[in-house]
Amino acid sequence: MTYNYTERHEANELSRTKATAHRELWEEFEIELLEEGWADDESTLPEIAELLGRTIEACRQKHYDLRKARETAGREARRKSHHNSQWDRGWTSLEDMGF
Repeated sequence: MTYNYTERHEANELSRTKATAHRELWEEFEIELLEEGWADDESTLPEIAELLGRTIEACRQKHYDLRKARETAGREARRKSHHNSQWDRGWTSLEDMGF
């Protein structure tokens, strides 16, 4: 199955002409606005991009990068707490550990 990205590409190119913050670092308030305004069907994406002065694809990519980082952090926290040894759990001496 192939997907035609022509419409999406054209919309992004149009948004690039209005993007004043193109290729700039993301500020914390921009990330908050992106996440607050995000709709699951991406219907608000062109408005958000224009408000932030970003391209549509930059906003889409940032959203998915943030979501992946949250998922990875959650898995990492569960993995670390599950595999801790007794020493990692706060034991201070061999005597405390029962040796």
